[in-house]
Amino acid sequence: EELPLIGRNFTGLELTLPGVQMSSDRFSGAYSVSGAQTQQSEYLINGADTNDIALNTLAIAPNLDAIDQFNLIDGPLNAEYDRNSGGIVSATIKEGTNHLHGSVFEYYRDTFLNTANFFFHNVLTGAAEVSKYHQNIPGATVGGPILRDKLFFFFGYQGTRQITPETGGNPTVLSNAERGG
Repeated sequence: EELPLIGRNFTGLELTLPGVQMSSDRFSGAYSVSGAQTQQSEYLINGADTNDIALNTLAIAPNLDAIDQFNLIDGPLNAEYDRNSGGIVSATIKEGTNHLHGSVFEYYRDTFLNTANFFFHNVLTGAAEVSKYHQNIPGATVGGPILRDKLFFFFGYQGTRQITPETGGNPTVLSNAERGG
């Protein structure tokens, strides 16, 4: 709960363990475990394979508040983990109980919270500019009984709304002297 995870994705917890590095290939958000390629990790949620078949990357990322346990298995792997030579990332989802429980959250970030970029100045005013960024991540989890001691439910929701600046580099605006030659 206290670790800052960008995008609130549980796979960011991999970086807290030894032998894990950020990706340096085209699969952004993926991690290399023990020197293996990033797409060689297997993702299991409640024991079920959740890899994207075509790219062999994580296909479904559950709400971070819905995760009960997280485990990364690396090193020599048993045959039970079949086809992958990288890490085995295993997560379990919380379950319903005989008592109603849950959480509500909202993570908010806006442009006025950002600091000015020292290296990017407005051509007309000379003032450092703040890049526009707005992110709002609301969500909730709830679990409880349907039939006491027999049937339970658990539900988790997370929405992400963000506005980021367009990419494309910094435009060059010529001064009057430069335009005149």
